Amino acid sequence: MSESILQLTRASVVKDGRRVLDDVSLTIRAGEHTAIVGPNGAGKSMLVSLLTNAERAIAPAGGEPPVRVLGEAVWNLFELRSQLGIISSALHHHFINGNSEGSISGEAAVLSGFLSSWGVLRYGSVTDDMRRRAAEALRAAGASHLGERMLDEMSSGEARR
Repeated sequence: MSESILQLTRASVVKDGRRVLDDVSLTIRAGEHTAIVGPNGAGKSMLVSLLTNAERAIAPAGGEPPVRVLGEAVWNLFELRSQLGIISSALHHHFINGNSEGSISGEAAVLSGFLSSWGVLRYGSVTDDMRRRAAEALRAAGASHLGERMLDEMSSGEARR
């Protein structure tokens, strides 16, 4: 069995006095690709917020930690960004509308992940190895043709890919 990337164990989240996630258990292992789908209000964004530490799950009394990422109950988000890609509608919106660089290319969006930034490349140094790895990631996602296109010229699906 491969290493667990994400493990939720009876995770619950209370927001504004109501449970928005209730007793959710999920394991995603290395090599698995997972899409989180469901209707509005189903808790998809909340699930992603647990990964990014924007939200915290309630720890069950005497139980194991409700959220583990890469086997750890506590993790450094900046280190996690170099190992795990998270694409969300909020991130897409930020790249298109809130990026201080203005419109950026698909390649620049991928490269910004190496610098733990949201499209801001001017504060870090992009190496040839980073460019090679970004090209590999675009190729693996079937998106090589989007590397030179500007994000605001792509469909939502293209930009998220």
